[in-house]
Amino acid sequence: WTTMHLGKVNELGALLGIPNEVTQVVLLPVAWTKGSEFRAAPRKPVPEITWLNKWGYTNQFPDAGLSLLEQMPGVTVEVDIAASCERVWELVSDINTASRFSNEFRGADWSYDSPPTMGASFIGRNQRADRYWETTSYVRVYDKPHIFAWNVGDPDLPSAQWRFEIEAIGDHARLRHAMVIGPGIGGTARAMQDNPDEANVILRRRRGQLQENMELTIRGIKTDAESAD
Repeated sequence: WTTMHLGKVNELGALLGIPNEVTQVVLLPVAWTKGSEFRAAPRKPVPEITWLNKWGYTNQFPDAGLSLLEQMPGVTVEVDIAASCERVWELVSDINTASRFSNEFRGADWSYDSPPTMGASFIGRNQRADRYWETTSYVRVYDKPHIFAWNVGDPDLPSAQWRFEIEAIGDHARLRHAMVIGPGIGGTARAMQDNPDEANVILRRRRGQLQENMELTIRGIKTDAESAD
């Protein structure tokens, strides 16, 4: 929309008194404001919403002077869902929902028979081809119906950090699913350390796998949430 006026530069120039020797590039509309109580809008940190090299690929510390692992690479996917935040929360807060859609995640069990709260842990089961592995995860944020986040492995030095965020968009919900590798050492990081010449290839392949399954998960949640009524 900022460049649509270029088909009417002469008319806009005359209307706004823009000199002929000034080249018009964009026209930014500004709302007619009421009142003067202005404040900074809440914004997500830049590394969380800036994609690098491919859509949905993030780096927490995008510094060319750091190694691939030190930059803490990650993946983010999101989808808008025609359902309430509360309905979407029912699905994302169930640690077994993703197992119905993912090609890798096989399910999980809470470590103790207690309501999920910050610090609670669960055991996740995963399989890719002939490789099977289990992980222990610790709930880092449990903010109904907005954020469910957990760290894998060491709660303070996790090998991976996972997160669901639900944002109200009118009567609907926007679901964001994000993960970050590190700062601790897990399977992907260990493979990259052991094979430094192949680190880029290993990371690219693993990101692709993660993105595929995360997309399958949020699309499955969208279908379930929208069909609930």
